[in-house]
Amino acid sequence: MVRKLIPILFMFRLDLVCSGADWYVDDTNGLDTNAGTSWGASWKTIPYTWSAARAGNKIAEGDTIYFKAGNYGAFSETTTVATDIRNRAD
Repeated sequence: MVRKLIPILFMFRLDLVCSGADWYVDDTNGLDTNAGTSWGASWKTIPYTWSAARAGNKIAEGDTIYFKAGNYGAFSETTTVATDIRNRAD
């Protein structure tokens, strides 16, 4: 009986392991001193968001970064990315 329960319990808790954090960037209402964890506490600039991703202490593999439509200006950075980057417009 116990052997049958373990796979079932694992299956229902898999969502906790596979889901990443959500991060938000808004060039109009954001501040780079914000937490970046909601639209109300969004970051402002792409360079700050990029530095958070490169540092690895905030943004991790499996996380999603949402950018509000706006004018973020020019930004240029070259690096190797070890994970998928996907662009999706909602």
